[in-house]
Amino acid sequence: MNRLFLFSCFILSGCEMIVDVDVPFEQPSLVVNALFSADSLWGTYISQTRHVFDTVYKQVDNAIVVVYENKIAVDTLVRKSTGYYRSEQKKPLNVNTYEIRVMAPTFETAIGESSAPIPAEISSASRGTIKYLDGQAYSEMRIKFQDDGGTENYYEISVQTANEYIDHSGNVQQHSGYHRLLPDGLVGEIDGDFDYKILLKDILFNGKETEVNFKALQGGLYGGRVTWYLKTISKDLYQYLVTLQRQQITGENPFSQPANVFSNIRNGKGIVAGYGLNTFAKNEPKPAITSVSPQQGSAGDHIFITGDNFLNEGFGPGVMFTADQYIVHSNVLRFSNTEIEIVIPSRARSGKLYVQTEGGIVVYEEFVISD
Repeated sequence: MNRLFLFSCFILSGCEMIVDVDVPFEQPSLVVNALFSADSLWGTYISQTRHVFDTVYKQVDNAIVVVYENKIAVDTLVRKSTGYYRSEQKKPLNVNTYEIRVMAPTFETAIGESSAPIPAEISSASRGTIKYLDGQAYSEMRIKFQDDGGTENYYEISVQTANEYIDHSGNVQQHSGYHRLLPDGLVGEIDGDFDYKILLKDILFNGKETEVNFKALQGGLYGGRVTWYLKTISKDLYQYLVTLQRQQITGENPFSQPANVFSNIRNGKGIVAGYGLNTFAKNEPKPAITSVSPQQGSAGDHIFITGDNFLNEGFGPGVMFTADQYIVHSNVLRFSNTEIEIVIPSRARSGKLYVQTEGGIVVYEEFVISD
């Protein structure tokens, strides 16, 4: 028996009521989480459900995980780490129906079934210029794809940018990350604020080519490579993601009713669901330096840099010099795709000179600052 304490407070007085409540104990069941697509090996995480008073997340390391393809056993997954099981070589195929059966001592056999839809074809995608809204940088983006009219379809859209930056040692490093996305208008039934993805179904564009417009927020907008990801997801996965988001939102509000997360696991909890993936990538050409003239100078002097790819879709270059602490930006007086004129800043020191565009960063290794 677990004891819950209920408190009631009144103006100028107070009381305390102790109520004994029987919280029923349920036998733990298996939790199976497996998202699959045709481009990756089978893999799944196995754990067990927790009682309301449990504080420890319990993974299951002694399970037998079998994959069935169209009702025929085709693979047994191997435990690779705590609670994680993976195939050695088997990958799912689009359209086929798959079933995962998980057996472990003291648990009922948990079963989940799904298929991976055929991915929709992306016809085009683009990124607009950088703008600002309430101090927040964003880029307007779009993606266009063809919906299959033969069935009800569900989609997940995300965008990743890879770029370069200069670390505090003056070295050029690689970075990539996903953008927060904000859809413009209603193109389908868009559910919830998912931050780094847009979920929608084809209720308004079934069987048609559609264009989704949205804003991409946060850093990394100047990346040399932008990749749009379009997942055609199963209905089960769509329901799982929508209800998971709703639970996370309501969980932060003590006055809201709890939201149950969708599960398609018989005799257990979790999700087994497939998706088809298509991508569209765009690479900006990296800048190149052929000459710097003169090769030394003092603060206030004009320097001319020649090369190529200094101009990417209307975005001008940035030029930086080595400084006592990190780097210092110079004043760019004029630029074209092949030439830049700058003024040496007062804090510049002998060392590296950098030119940065959307396509990346190129380094001129030794520029001399005269005394």
